[in-house]
Amino acid sequence: MSVSQLFRTSALLGIFFSFFACMPEPNNGENSKKGEKLKVLVTTSIIQEAVQKILKDSADVELIIPIGADPHSYQFSPEDAIKSHNADIIIANGLHLEHRMRGLFQNTTRSKTLIYMADGVPISKLRHLDNKEIDPHIWLNVQLWKSCVSYMASRLEKDTEWTNYIQKNLDEYLIQLEHIDITAKRRLKRIPEESKYLITSHDAFGYFGNAYGIKVLGIKGLSTTGEASIKHVDSLVSLITEKKIKTIFPEFSTSTKDIKTLVEQCQENGIEIKLGQELYSISMKGPTNTYDSLILHNVNSIVKGLR
Repeated sequence: MSVSQLFRTSALLGIFFSFFACMPEPNNGENSKKGEKLKVLVTTSIIQEAVQKILKDSADVELIIPIGADPHSYQFSPEDAIKSHNADIIIANGLHLEHRMRGLFQNTTRSKTLIYMADGVPISKLRHLDNKEIDPHIWLNVQLWKSCVSYMASRLEKDTEWTNYIQKNLDEYLIQLEHIDITAKRRLKRIPEESKYLITSHDAFGYFGNAYGIKVLGIKGLSTTGEASIKHVDSLVSLITEKKIKTIFPEFSTSTKDIKTLVEQCQENGIEIKLGQELYSISMKGPTNTYDSLILHNVNSIVKGLR
């Protein structure tokens, strides 16, 4: 973030929360005790679906980051600050996925519940990179996402005292998630072992690869911002040559500049490479407007490209 952007963000925060200081306190979860709908604010559409599966008609679940927007680079707006103030519960992914919203969370969650889905993942199962970053893309491993959803449900039980209702809905959703995982494993077995190399626009599919035995390499790092280094692109060209990789995969809502650079580098070295179907790492949109369709679209696209 540039100095001017930082100054702008700080100024906005000051204006927002000076304004909020004059507003009445939000209900902070008391709605559930009065029989009213909870107001739940979530950061991503994947979290939104999970919360809706657990709370169903007992809550209004509002989305902060629009479908199709990149959570790595999304900057909150005045409207988001108002939504945050009015919510009973706020649920985010965590692990710095929404790192540009930290100021918003810190200033509006002192008197209400803030749930991070990533707190449901054991530390030993998180991807720790060499540069000490932790991969936030936990939802792309269905088993890890089951743990996240279970953790989120347990936190909601404490806030709402709807234990039986939430547990029933959770059990139903976990069965759906297990079915998705079984289907994904079965379909991915169609890829020959020597072809299980997945190159994508950025390093979002590491948990997916760990779950299904696929070696994953991103052209960019964990974030979609910035550019890939020439050295890294050259190393990918060498890998493509050595392993005879025939398909690489662009991602929805991610710039195609770096992946086109990789294709051009391959062509200059006499290597035939093609672009596979666009993968969805976060946005539930179009053909992937539900969590199960997102996972299975990616599975089917990868199988088609790597077989």
